[in-house]
Amino acid sequence: VRDELLKANMSEEDSRRMLASIEPLRLAHRIDRKRLWIFSGLYDDVVPPRSSKLLADAVGIESSQHVQMHANHYSGIIFLPLVTNRIANVMQEPPSLPSGHNVSDREN
Repeated sequence: VRDELLKANMSEEDSRRMLASIEPLRLAHRIDRKRLWIFSGLYDDVVPPRSSKLLADAVGIESSQHVQMHANHYSGIIFLPLVTNRIANVMQEPPSLPSGHNVSDREN
């Protein structure tokens, strides 16, 4: 990507500034850690495992919410049934209540 940006006459400084606007770590503080799941490939060369881990750590998700599959960016498609099952199960769980609240509080 860097080489292509340089070929397009974009300076390294300009490309850094542009890419910073879409950098996920810049927005990590705005992500609700209870609602984030990361499915990443251990051999991913498009989104490196280090980047996935940095985001998981920055948001502060539980290790069970970061599913690391033995796949690269493209071969991970074979895990799609597992991923969709996991998402469906999570979506069917009742939402957690803030501490100090109970189920009867919802009805009022």
